[in-house]
Amino acid sequence: METLREIVLWIFGVSFFYGCGWELFRWIFVNKRFKEYADGLKTNIPTSEELMQIIRNMNCFLVKQVYYNEQGNVEVQGKYGKHRLNLEDGIIHVIRSKEDSRRNYNYVVEENAILDYIAKEENHTLPMNPFTKYKKAMRLTKLHTASLIGTFGGIFLLVVLYLIPSGNEYIEMVKGGAPSSYPQITYGEAFDDYFSDPDWQYFKSSSDRKVVEFHGKCMYGDKEAKLCFQFIIADDNETFSVEYLDIDGESQNMLTMGIALDSIFSSYEESHGMISSDDAEQNVDLGVDDTILNADHSDENVSDDFTDQTMQEDSLAQDENQYEFDDVDVNNLDYREMYSSFVVEMENEYPGNCTYSLYDINGDGRKDLLLSYGTCNADYENIIYTIDENGAISSTSPFYGIYSFYVAEDGNGLYEVYGYMGVEEVRRLTLQGNQAEEELLWSREIGDGEYYENDNPIEYAQGSDLSLLDE
Repeated sequence: METLREIVLWIFGVSFFYGCGWELFRWIFVNKRFKEYADGLKTNIPTSEELMQIIRNMNCFLVKQVYYNEQGNVEVQGKYGKHRLNLEDGIIHVIRSKEDSRRNYNYVVEENAILDYIAKEENHTLPMNPFTKYKKAMRLTKLHTASLIGTFGGIFLLVVLYLIPSGNEYIEMVKGGAPSSYPQITYGEAFDDYFSDPDWQYFKSSSDRKVVEFHGKCMYGDKEAKLCFQFIIADDNETFSVEYLDIDGESQNMLTMGIALDSIFSSYEESHGMISSDDAEQNVDLGVDDTILNADHSDENVSDDFTDQTMQEDSLAQDENQYEFDDVDVNNLDYREMYSSFVVEMENEYPGNCTYSLYDINGDGRKDLLLSYGTCNADYENIIYTIDENGAISSTSPFYGIYSFYVAEDGNGLYEVYGYMGVEEVRRLTLQGNQAEEELLWSREIGDGEYYENDNPIEYAQGSDLSLLDE
Protein backbone atom coordinates (compact mmCIF):
# COMPACT_ATOMS: atom_id res chain seq x y z
CA MET A 1 0.00 0.00 0.00
CA GLU A 2 2.78 2.40 0.91
CA THR A 3 4.58 1.69 -2.35
CA LEU A 4 1.39 2.40 -4.28
CA ARG A 5 1.00 5.71 -2.48
CA GLU A 6 4.55 6.68 -3.33
CA ILE A 7 3.98 5.87 -7.00
CA VAL A 8 0.75 7.90 -7.10
CA LEU A 9 2.45 10.78 -5.27
CA TRP A 10 5.32 10.72 -7.77
CA ILE A 11 2.91 10.76 -10.73
CA PHE A 12 0.98 13.62 -9.14
CA GLY A 13 4.16 15.62 -8.52
CA VAL A 14 5.48 15.20 -12.06
CA SER A 15 2.08 15.99 -13.57
CA PHE A 16 1.53 19.02 -11.37
CA PHE A 17 4.91 20.60 -12.10
CA TYR A 18 4.59 19.95 -15.82
CA GLY A 19 1.10 21.42 -15.87
CA CYS A 20 2.21 24.50 -13.95
CA GLY A 21 5.23 24.90 -16.20
CA TRP A 22 3.04 24.72 -19.29
CA GLU A 23 0.65 27.36 -17.99
CA LEU A 24 3.53 29.66 -17.11
CA PHE A 25 5.55 29.29 -20.30
CA ARG A 26 2.93 28.41 -22.90
CA TRP A 27 3.12 31.92 -24.41
CA ILE A 28 6.74 31.21 -25.41
CA PHE A 29 5.71 28.20 -27.50
CA VAL A 30 2.71 30.06 -28.95
CA ASN A 31 4.91 32.95 -30.06
CA LYS A 32 7.38 30.55 -31.61
CA ARG A 33 4.63 28.96 -33.74
CA PHE A 34 3.12 32.36 -34.50
CA LYS A 35 6.38 33.65 -35.99
CA GLU A 36 6.60 30.79 -38.53
CA TYR A 37 4.07 32.49 -40.85
CA ALA A 38 3.97 35.97 -39.34
CA ASP A 39 4.79 37.42 -42.79
CA GLY A 40 2.46 35.05 -44.62
CA LEU A 41 3.15 32.24 -47.12
CA LYS A 42 4.60 33.18 -50.50
CA THR A 43 2.72 31.45 -53.30
CA ASN A 44 2.22 31.33 -57.06
CA ILE A 45 -1.50 30.72 -56.69
CA PRO A 46 -3.12 33.55 -58.66
CA THR A 47 -6.65 33.74 -57.25
CA SER A 48 -8.66 32.98 -54.13
CA GLU A 49 -10.83 30.57 -56.16
CA GLU A 50 -7.80 28.45 -57.05
CA LEU A 51 -6.56 28.64 -53.44
CA MET A 52 -9.90 27.35 -52.19
CA GLN A 53 -9.87 24.55 -54.78
CA ILE A 54 -6.33 23.51 -53.81
CA ILE A 55 -7.33 23.38 -50.14
CA ARG A 56 -10.35 21.23 -51.00
CA ASN A 57 -8.28 18.82 -53.08
CA MET A 58 -5.25 18.45 -50.82
CA ASN A 59 -5.14 15.49 -48.46
CA CYS A 60 -5.23 17.37 -45.16
CA PHE A 61 -7.06 15.63 -42.33
CA LEU A 62 -7.40 18.91 -40.43
CA VAL A 63 -9.67 20.58 -43.01
CA LYS A 64 -13.36 20.10 -42.31
CA GLN A 65 -14.86 22.79 -44.58
CA VAL A 66 -13.67 25.51 -46.98
CA TYR A 67 -15.78 28.50 -48.01
CA TYR A 68 -15.87 32.26 -48.51
CA ASN A 69 -16.89 34.30 -45.50
CA GLU A 70 -18.84 37.56 -45.59
CA GLN A 71 -15.62 39.57 -45.97
CA GLY A 72 -14.73 37.61 -49.11
CA ASN A 73 -11.81 35.78 -47.50
CA VAL A 74 -11.19 32.06 -47.78
CA GLU A 75 -12.21 30.50 -44.48
CA VAL A 76 -11.11 27.03 -43.41
CA GLN A 77 -12.96 25.20 -40.66
CA GLY A 78 -10.48 23.10 -38.71
CA LYS A 79 -10.58 21.01 -35.56
CA TYR A 80 -9.60 23.88 -33.27
CA GLY A 81 -11.30 26.82 -34.98
CA LYS A 82 -11.83 28.82 -38.14
CA HIS A 83 -8.81 30.05 -40.07
CA ARG A 84 -9.23 33.13 -42.31
CA LEU A 85 -6.86 33.35 -45.29
CA ASN A 86 -6.40 36.38 -47.54
CA LEU A 87 -4.49 36.07 -50.86
CA GLU A 88 -2.86 39.35 -51.82
CA ASP A 89 0.19 40.13 -54.00
CA GLY A 90 1.33 36.50 -54.11
CA ILE A 91 1.23 36.07 -50.34
CA ILE A 92 -1.31 34.15 -48.30
CA HIS A 93 -1.87 36.15 -45.13
CA VAL A 94 -3.52 34.75 -42.05
CA ILE A 95 -6.03 37.03 -40.41
CA ARG A 96 -5.61 36.34 -36.69
CA SER A 97 -7.16 37.74 -33.57
CA LYS A 98 -5.25 37.99 -30.32
CA GLU A 99 -7.58 35.49 -28.69
CA ASP A 100 -7.02 32.95 -31.46
CA SER A 101 -3.31 33.27 -31.98
CA ARG A 102 -1.71 34.46 -28.77
CA ARG A 103 -3.27 32.02 -26.32
CA ASN A 104 -4.48 28.95 -28.21
CA TYR A 105 -1.44 26.82 -28.96
CA ASN A 106 -3.47 24.12 -30.69
CA TYR A 107 -5.12 26.71 -32.93
CA VAL A 108 -1.82 28.20 -34.09
CA VAL A 109 -0.25 24.75 -34.69
CA GLU A 110 -3.26 23.71 -36.77
CA GLU A 111 -3.14 26.95 -38.76
CA ASN A 112 0.56 26.48 -39.51
CA ALA A 113 -0.10 22.88 -40.54
CA ILE A 114 -2.75 23.99 -43.08
CA LEU A 115 -0.27 26.46 -44.58
CA ASP A 116 2.37 23.69 -44.65
CA TYR A 117 -0.03 21.45 -46.57
CA ILE A 118 -0.72 24.28 -49.05
CA ALA A 119 3.03 24.86 -49.56
CA LYS A 120 3.63 21.11 -50.03
CA GLU A 121 0.69 20.83 -52.43
CA GLU A 122 2.12 23.63 -54.52
CA ASN A 123 5.69 22.29 -54.41
CA HIS A 124 6.01 18.56 -53.75
CA THR A 125 9.81 18.76 -53.61
CA LEU A 126 9.84 20.75 -50.37
CA PRO A 127 11.90 18.85 -47.74
CA MET A 128 9.04 18.83 -45.27
CA ASN A 129 6.37 16.42 -44.10
CA PRO A 130 3.39 18.48 -42.84
CA PHE A 131 1.83 15.55 -41.03
CA THR A 132 5.01 14.63 -39.11
CA LYS A 133 5.67 18.27 -38.26
CA TYR A 134 2.13 18.68 -36.91
CA LYS A 135 2.26 15.53 -34.78
CA LYS A 136 5.58 16.57 -33.30
CA ALA A 137 4.27 20.02 -32.40
CA MET A 138 1.17 18.52 -30.78
CA ARG A 139 3.15 16.33 -28.39
CA LEU A 140 3.35 19.22 -25.97
CA THR A 141 -0.43 19.47 -25.74
CA LYS A 142 -0.78 15.72 -25.29
CA LEU A 143 1.68 15.89 -22.43
CA HIS A 144 -0.30 18.78 -21.01
CA THR A 145 -3.50 16.74 -21.21
CA ALA A 146 -1.74 13.83 -19.54
CA SER A 147 -0.46 16.14 -16.82
CA LEU A 148 -3.99 17.35 -16.11
CA ILE A 149 -5.23 13.78 -15.88
CA GLY A 150 -2.26 12.88 -13.69
CA THR A 151 -2.79 15.90 -11.44
CA PHE A 152 -6.51 15.52 -10.82
CA GLY A 153 -6.39 11.73 -10.96
CA GLY A 154 -3.50 11.78 -8.51
CA ILE A 155 -5.43 14.03 -6.13
CA PHE A 156 -8.40 11.67 -6.25
CA LEU A 157 -6.29 8.54 -5.76
CA LEU A 158 -4.27 10.09 -2.96
CA VAL A 159 -7.45 11.03 -1.11
CA VAL A 160 -8.79 7.50 -1.56
CA LEU A 161 -5.49 5.83 -0.61
CA TYR A 162 -4.97 7.97 2.46
CA LEU A 163 -8.48 7.17 3.63
CA ILE A 164 -7.59 3.46 3.51
CA PRO A 165 -5.61 2.38 6.59
CA SER A 166 -2.03 1.69 5.51
CA GLY A 167 -0.70 -0.11 8.53
CA ASN A 168 1.94 2.57 8.99
CA GLU A 169 0.98 2.82 12.64
CA TYR A 170 1.77 -0.87 13.08
CA ILE A 171 5.10 -0.54 11.27
CA GLU A 172 6.02 2.37 13.52
CA MET A 173 4.87 0.41 16.57
CA VAL A 174 7.17 -2.50 15.69
CA LYS A 175 10.09 -0.26 14.73
CA GLY A 176 9.68 1.64 17.99
CA GLY A 177 9.44 -1.49 20.13
CA ALA A 178 12.37 -3.08 21.93
CA PRO A 179 13.03 -6.57 23.34
CA SER A 180 13.19 -6.71 27.13
CA SER A 181 16.86 -7.74 27.09
CA TYR A 182 17.78 -4.73 24.96
CA PRO A 183 15.33 -2.08 26.19
CA GLN A 184 17.56 0.73 24.97
CA ILE A 185 17.61 -0.53 21.35
CA THR A 186 14.52 -0.54 19.13
CA TYR A 187 13.85 -3.04 16.38
CA GLY A 188 13.96 -0.20 13.87
CA GLU A 189 17.40 0.93 15.01
CA ALA A 190 18.89 -2.55 15.15
CA PHE A 191 17.43 -3.83 11.87
CA ASP A 192 18.06 -0.69 9.82
CA ASP A 193 21.64 -0.62 11.11
CA TYR A 194 22.39 -4.31 10.55
CA PHE A 195 20.80 -4.93 7.16
CA SER A 196 21.31 -3.37 3.76
CA ASP A 197 18.21 -2.40 1.75
CA PRO A 198 15.90 -2.60 4.79
CA ASP A 199 12.22 -2.64 3.86
CA TRP A 200 9.23 -2.61 6.22
CA GLN A 201 5.76 -3.56 4.99
CA TYR A 202 2.34 -4.22 6.46
CA PHE A 203 -0.34 -6.62 5.28
CA LYS A 204 -3.17 -8.78 6.54
CA SER A 205 -2.80 -12.53 6.26
CA SER A 206 -5.42 -14.82 4.79
CA SER A 207 -6.53 -15.55 8.35
CA ASP A 208 -6.99 -11.80 8.94
CA ARG A 209 -3.92 -11.45 11.17
CA LYS A 210 -2.06 -8.14 11.11
CA VAL A 211 1.50 -8.72 9.96
CA VAL A 212 4.46 -6.36 9.79
CA GLU A 213 7.08 -7.87 7.51
CA PHE A 214 10.74 -6.89 7.31
CA HIS A 215 13.08 -7.67 4.42
CA GLY A 216 16.81 -7.01 4.45
CA LYS A 217 20.16 -8.31 3.23
CA CYS A 218 23.19 -9.40 5.22
CA MET A 219 26.18 -11.67 4.80
CA TYR A 220 25.40 -15.36 5.20
CA GLY A 221 28.67 -17.27 5.32
CA ASP A 222 30.59 -16.00 2.31
CA LYS A 223 27.60 -14.72 0.35
CA GLU A 224 24.80 -12.23 0.69
CA ALA A 225 21.44 -13.56 1.83
CA LYS A 226 17.94 -12.13 2.05
CA LEU A 227 16.20 -12.41 5.39
CA CYS A 228 12.51 -11.99 6.12
CA PHE A 229 11.08 -11.46 9.61
CA GLN A 230 7.37 -11.35 10.39
CA PHE A 231 5.92 -9.58 13.42
CA ILE A 232 2.37 -10.47 14.42
CA ILE A 233 0.25 -7.69 15.91
CA ALA A 234 -1.80 -8.87 18.89
CA ASP A 235 -5.57 -8.45 19.02
CA ASP A 236 -5.20 -5.52 21.40
CA ASN A 237 -3.29 -3.66 18.64
CA GLU A 238 -0.78 -2.57 21.27
CA THR A 239 1.65 -5.48 21.49
CA PHE A 240 3.39 -7.74 19.00
CA SER A 241 5.57 -10.82 18.76
CA VAL A 242 8.29 -11.98 16.37
CA GLU A 243 7.03 -15.26 14.94
CA TYR A 244 8.69 -16.04 11.62
CA LEU A 245 12.06 -15.95 9.89
CA ASP A 246 13.19 -17.20 6.52
CA ILE A 247 16.59 -17.03 4.87
CA ASP A 248 16.54 -16.91 1.08
CA GLY A 249 13.00 -18.26 1.19
CA GLU A 250 13.79 -21.16 3.55
CA SER A 251 11.75 -20.95 6.77
CA GLN A 252 13.77 -21.32 9.98
CA ASN A 253 12.83 -22.68 13.38
CA MET A 254 12.33 -20.47 16.41
CA LEU A 255 15.76 -21.20 17.85
CA THR A 256 17.48 -19.98 14.70
CA MET A 257 15.31 -16.89 14.82
CA GLY A 258 16.32 -16.28 18.43
CA ILE A 259 20.00 -16.63 17.55
CA ALA A 260 19.57 -14.24 14.64
CA LEU A 261 17.83 -11.62 16.77
CA ASP A 262 20.44 -11.92 19.47
CA SER A 263 23.22 -11.40 16.93
CA ILE A 264 21.46 -8.40 15.35
CA PHE A 265 20.96 -6.60 18.66
CA SER A 266 24.37 -7.48 20.09
CA SER A 267 25.97 -6.23 16.86
CA TYR A 268 24.20 -2.89 17.27
CA GLU A 269 25.27 -2.78 20.91
CA GLU A 270 28.91 -3.39 20.07
CA SER A 271 29.04 -1.03 17.08
CA HIS A 272 27.56 1.80 19.15
CA GLY A 273 29.72 1.21 22.23
CA MET A 274 26.80 0.21 24.43
CA ILE A 275 26.99 -2.07 27.48
CA SER A 276 24.98 -5.27 27.39
CA SER A 277 22.04 -5.49 29.72
CA ASP A 278 23.35 -8.93 30.73
CA ASP A 279 27.10 -9.41 30.36
CA ALA A 280 26.95 -13.07 31.26
CA GLU A 281 24.38 -14.05 28.64
CA GLN A 282 22.79 -12.43 25.62
CA ASN A 283 19.00 -12.78 25.83
CA VAL A 284 16.35 -11.96 23.27
CA ASP A 285 12.70 -11.63 24.19
CA LEU A 286 10.74 -13.15 21.33
CA GLY A 287 7.45 -11.94 22.74
CA VAL A 288 6.00 -15.47 22.87
CA ASP A 289 4.23 -16.23 26.15
CA ASP A 290 6.45 -13.63 27.86
CA THR A 291 9.33 -16.15 27.75
CA ILE A 292 12.94 -15.17 27.09
CA LEU A 293 15.31 -17.30 25.07
CA ASN A 294 18.53 -17.79 27.05
CA ALA A 295 21.57 -18.61 24.95
CA ASP A 296 25.18 -17.53 24.84
CA HIS A 297 26.18 -16.46 21.32
CA SER A 298 29.39 -14.48 21.07
CA ASP A 299 29.77 -14.58 17.28
CA GLU A 300 29.58 -11.16 15.71
CA ASN A 301 28.30 -12.29 12.35
CA VAL A 302 24.79 -13.67 12.37
CA SER A 303 25.62 -15.88 9.38
CA ASP A 304 27.94 -17.99 11.55
CA ASP A 305 25.06 -18.86 13.85
CA PHE A 306 22.84 -19.74 10.92
CA THR A 307 25.51 -21.98 9.44
CA ASP A 308 25.99 -23.83 12.74
CA GLN A 309 22.26 -24.42 13.02
CA THR A 310 21.98 -25.58 9.42
CA MET A 311 24.75 -28.12 9.93
CA GLN A 312 22.51 -29.87 12.44
CA GLU A 313 20.14 -30.83 9.62
CA ASP A 314 22.41 -33.68 8.46
CA SER A 315 23.31 -35.21 11.80
CA LEU A 316 21.61 -34.13 14.99
CA ALA A 317 23.49 -36.34 17.41
CA GLN A 318 27.23 -35.91 17.42
CA ASP A 319 27.50 -36.52 21.17
CA GLU A 320 26.00 -39.34 23.13
CA ASN A 321 25.37 -40.30 26.74
CA GLN A 322 25.51 -43.93 27.78
CA TYR A 323 23.41 -45.39 30.57
CA GLU A 324 24.14 -48.95 31.72
CA PHE A 325 21.63 -51.24 33.44
CA ASP A 326 22.34 -54.57 35.11
CA ASP A 327 20.54 -57.79 34.20
CA VAL A 328 18.48 -56.34 31.34
CA ASP A 329 16.40 -58.80 29.34
CA VAL A 330 16.30 -57.13 25.92
CA ASN A 331 13.54 -59.52 24.87
CA ASN A 332 11.29 -58.44 27.74
CA LEU A 333 12.04 -54.80 28.43
CA ASP A 334 10.52 -52.83 31.30
CA TYR A 335 10.24 -49.41 29.69
CA ARG A 336 9.01 -47.73 32.88
CA GLU A 337 12.09 -48.90 34.74
CA MET A 338 14.46 -47.88 31.94
CA TYR A 339 12.95 -44.60 30.74
CA SER A 340 10.94 -43.13 33.62
CA SER A 341 13.89 -41.33 35.22
CA PHE A 342 14.48 -39.31 32.03
CA VAL A 343 10.83 -38.32 31.79
CA VAL A 344 10.58 -37.40 35.47
CA GLU A 345 13.76 -35.32 35.29
CA MET A 346 12.46 -33.23 32.38
CA GLU A 347 8.98 -32.95 33.88
CA ASN A 348 10.55 -31.55 37.05
CA GLU A 349 12.61 -29.08 35.03
CA TYR A 350 9.72 -28.09 32.73
CA PRO A 351 6.56 -28.79 34.78
CA GLY A 352 3.55 -29.05 32.50
CA ASN A 353 5.72 -28.50 29.43
CA CYS A 354 7.12 -31.98 28.89
CA THR A 355 5.67 -34.72 26.67
CA TYR A 356 6.98 -38.08 25.56
CA SER A 357 6.28 -40.83 23.04
CA LEU A 358 7.28 -44.48 22.88
CA TYR A 359 7.96 -45.87 19.42
CA ASP A 360 10.44 -48.18 17.69
CA ILE A 361 12.00 -45.59 15.38
CA ASN A 362 14.90 -47.68 14.06
CA GLY A 363 12.92 -50.90 13.69
CA ASP A 364 15.16 -53.00 15.94
CA GLY A 365 12.23 -54.34 17.98
CA ARG A 366 13.00 -52.12 20.99
CA LYS A 367 10.95 -48.98 21.55
CA ASP A 368 12.73 -45.66 21.71
CA LEU A 369 11.79 -42.75 23.96
CA LEU A 370 11.10 -39.47 22.16
CA LEU A 371 11.14 -36.74 24.79
CA SER A 372 10.00 -33.16 24.02
CA TYR A 373 10.22 -30.24 26.42
CA GLY A 374 10.46 -26.46 26.59
CA THR A 375 8.65 -23.33 27.66
CA CYS A 376 7.99 -21.80 24.25
CA ASN A 377 8.82 -22.10 20.57
CA ALA A 378 12.17 -20.47 21.20
CA ASP A 379 13.66 -23.11 23.50
CA TYR A 380 11.68 -26.24 22.65
CA GLU A 381 13.91 -29.31 22.36
CA ASN A 382 13.53 -32.97 21.44
CA ILE A 383 15.81 -35.82 22.47
CA ILE A 384 15.72 -39.55 21.71
CA TYR A 385 16.76 -42.34 24.07
CA THR A 386 17.38 -45.74 22.47
CA ILE A 387 18.25 -49.18 23.85
CA ASP A 388 20.95 -51.24 22.15
CA GLU A 389 21.21 -55.03 21.90
CA ASN A 390 23.06 -55.16 25.23
CA GLY A 391 20.41 -53.23 27.12
CA ALA A 392 22.45 -50.02 27.35
CA ILE A 393 20.67 -46.72 26.78
CA SER A 394 22.20 -43.95 24.70
CA SER A 395 20.77 -40.53 23.96
CA THR A 396 21.06 -38.25 20.98
CA SER A 397 21.88 -34.58 21.17
CA PRO A 398 18.79 -32.35 21.38
CA PHE A 399 17.22 -31.10 18.18
CA TYR A 400 15.05 -28.02 18.22
CA GLY A 401 11.49 -27.22 17.22
CA ILE A 402 7.88 -28.02 17.99
CA TYR A 403 6.75 -30.81 15.70
CA SER A 404 3.88 -33.18 15.16
CA PHE A 405 5.18 -36.72 14.70
CA TYR A 406 3.67 -39.40 12.45
CA VAL A 407 4.75 -42.88 11.40
CA ALA A 408 6.45 -42.53 8.00
CA GLU A 409 4.23 -43.68 5.16
CA ASP A 410 6.87 -46.15 3.99
CA GLY A 411 7.62 -47.34 7.53
CA ASN A 412 11.11 -45.85 7.55
CA GLY A 413 11.30 -43.76 10.72
CA LEU A 414 8.99 -40.89 11.57
CA TYR A 415 7.69 -37.82 9.79
CA GLU A 416 8.16 -34.63 11.76
CA VAL A 417 5.77 -31.92 10.61
CA TYR A 418 6.33 -28.23 11.17
CA GLY A 419 3.60 -25.82 10.11
CA TYR A 420 3.45 -22.08 10.60
CA MET A 421 1.51 -19.26 8.92
CA GLY A 422 0.75 -21.19 5.77
CA VAL A 423 4.26 -22.68 5.43
CA GLU A 424 4.73 -26.42 5.87
CA GLU A 425 7.93 -28.43 6.29
CA VAL A 426 8.02 -32.21 6.55
CA ARG A 427 11.20 -34.09 7.45
CA ARG A 428 12.00 -37.76 7.89
CA LEU A 429 13.46 -38.56 11.31
CA THR A 430 15.51 -41.76 11.58
CA LEU A 431 18.01 -43.33 13.97
CA GLN A 432 21.30 -44.49 12.52
CA GLY A 433 23.09 -46.32 15.30
CA ASN A 434 22.98 -43.80 18.11
CA GLN A 435 22.55 -40.75 15.92
CA ALA A 436 19.31 -39.06 14.97
CA GLU A 437 19.17 -37.83 11.38
CA GLU A 438 16.74 -35.51 9.61
CA GLU A 439 16.00 -35.46 5.90
CA LEU A 440 13.91 -32.63 4.44
CA LEU A 441 11.16 -34.18 2.31
CA TRP A 442 9.38 -31.00 1.27
CA SER A 443 8.86 -27.40 2.18
CA ARG A 444 5.98 -25.51 0.66
CA GLU A 445 3.43 -22.77 1.10
CA ILE A 446 -0.09 -24.12 1.54
CA GLY A 447 -1.97 -20.89 2.30
CA ASP A 448 -5.29 -21.77 3.90
CA GLY A 449 -4.80 -25.48 3.25
CA GLU A 450 -4.45 -28.16 5.91
CA TYR A 451 -1.03 -29.11 7.23
CA TYR A 452 0.17 -32.64 6.55
CA GLU A 453 -1.18 -35.49 8.64
CA ASN A 454 -1.72 -39.23 8.15
CA ASP A 455 -3.62 -42.00 9.89
CA ASN A 456 -0.74 -42.97 12.17
CA PRO A 457 0.12 -40.12 14.53
CA ILE A 458 2.55 -40.99 17.29
CA GLU A 459 0.79 -41.32 20.63
CA TYR A 460 2.19 -39.06 23.31
CA ALA A 461 1.58 -38.40 27.00
CA GLN A 462 2.34 -35.64 29.46
CA GLY A 463 5.48 -36.03 31.51
CA SER A 464 3.38 -36.27 34.66
CA ASP A 465 1.64 -39.39 33.30
CA LEU A 466 3.97 -42.39 33.05
CA SER A 467 1.28 -44.86 32.03
CA LEU A 468 2.48 -44.88 28.42
CA LEU A 469 5.69 -46.54 29.64
CA ASP A 470 3.76 -49.56 30.84
CA GLU A 471 3.24 -50.92 27.32
